[in-house]
Amino acid sequence: MIIFLPSCSYPLEATNDDISTRELELLSNLRYLRSEGISYNQIVVVDNGFRRPSLPKEVKVIHDNSLFSCIPTIGEALMTKRVSEELGCYPSILKLHSRCKLLNLNELLHYCQNKSEFIFLRRNHFRFSRSNFNKCPFAETRLYMLNPLNLNLLMDRVLEILDDSIFLEQAFLSASYQIRQVRTSLITHGNFYPVFGGISGHNVNYNSVSSRLTSYFHRLSYRFGL
Repeated sequence: MIIFLPSCSYPLEATNDDISTRELELLSNLRYLRSEGISYNQIVVVDNGFRRPSLPKEVKVIHDNSLFSCIPTIGEALMTKRVSEELGCYPSILKLHSRCKLLNLNELLHYCQNKSEFIFLRRNHFRFSRSNFNKCPFAETRLYMLNPLNLNLLMDRVLEILDDSIFLEQAFLSASYQIRQVRTSLITHGNFYPVFGGISGHNVNYNSVSSRLTSYFHRLSYRFGL
């Protein structure tokens, strides 16, 4: 199993900082993963920023600015497509958030012992938009595990769907149902659901009280299949 972290450490071509906040957060997450028993040799970072991040030498870094997009979701999809092509010899790729820490990582590692592939789907409990489309269930794109071939097929379909008017989670959901090999990996309930800490690139503060309560609610509802 390889752990894949998509990153954009330097989204702006011109920066006066010696090291960006994004790179510091990525380094902090790498140290956290190692402290929880993950070897640096198991980690692949794909970065599409304008500057290559300085990471521990044991971490494999694929830095390619041609994967950058002004639409961040397309940039992430392109980086995911790249890693699926480069790591075809591995049995599975586990995708995690690059800068936000998975607080129940040990539970995930135990869960992975009995699973070779999975994509979590869940209801949009807190979506109050008038649009019925936004109330639909969606795929959990912060964390999933697939073999490289299936991930490559999935990303081809995601990139056909994705534009600036659709969320990555919704494109993932649609593409996952269209590919038979991936459809069998969809999980709708179980004894594990991720809980993250930190602040995402979209300024979602997973450390806030409301976000923490929401995360634990989703975790509880997932356990009972609500």
